[in-house]
Amino acid sequence: MKRHLIFAFLLIGLGCDTQNFSPYNSETVVIEGFLYAGVPVDSFYVSELIPLISDEDSTYEINDAEVYLSWGDSDFLLTPMSGNDGYYEYSGSDLSIEVGESYQMNLTYAGKEISANTTVPSSPTGLTLSLESIEIEEINDFEDLQDRNDTLLIEVQWNNSSGDFYYVVVENIESNPKEINQMDFGGMGRPNFQITTEPTSLDVHNIRAMELSQYGTHRVVLYHVNQEYADLFESYDQDSRTLTEPLTNIDNGVGIFSSFSSDTTYFEVLKP
Repeated sequence: MKRHLIFAFLLIGLGCDTQNFSPYNSETVVIEGFLYAGVPVDSFYVSELIPLISDEDSTYEINDAEVYLSWGDSDFLLTPMSGNDGYYEYSGSDLSIEVGESYQMNLTYAGKEISANTTVPSSPTGLTLSLESIEIEEINDFEDLQDRNDTLLIEVQWNNSSGDFYYVVVENIESNPKEINQMDFGGMGRPNFQITTEPTSLDVHNIRAMELSQYGTHRVVLYHVNQEYADLFESYDQDSRTLTEPLTNIDNGVGIFSSFSSDTTYFEVLKP
């Protein structure tokens, strides 16, 4: 999830009132801060908004901001991650990201005071798969490709009577997965298969066999997300000619500060 939203904020920012936006320079701070229930804080990215006309040698990551997370009556200082420009983390053990808890982000940079709030949504319930394994024939030639069964699927279901937003990540977790299609890359050498869905208010997602590219164990992670995260994706459909300001839940900056809870299950892709 890291950093994939930054370019979107650039595009959204270009839709702002041109009296307030310079294509040559921008001092706007962009935040991507994500908290995951039960996981240490290490998904917090800070940068300047990339100007429309920029120097290829310029860097826009911000490594000298003062970033705090407030939880209850305590403040926790995030520190820059070594070798990972723009990222901040909390390395202590006394900050817990818990379902139902509220957190405030406070960031100081170049004299600006930037803040945002989020509350961790409830944990997903009822996560099930219609199949624990699926058999897919290996593809060695074009005849195999034509003969494959494209109707096979695994149905992912969960409880969602209130119409909340969720998204699904499916990823192969093998250390050296074997390719189903042996005509590509000699059957080896690709990165591990992964797909991430957009947020949905439904309670089902179908993993189709024709989408899967590798054998082995696959992890399915279901994330319960907040409204601000779902709104960000919905804004992609807006016409930049009519958008007057960036969609954001950051005070005195742009970007997203949100939180997630999750549940996990697994399935196998097998060769018959």
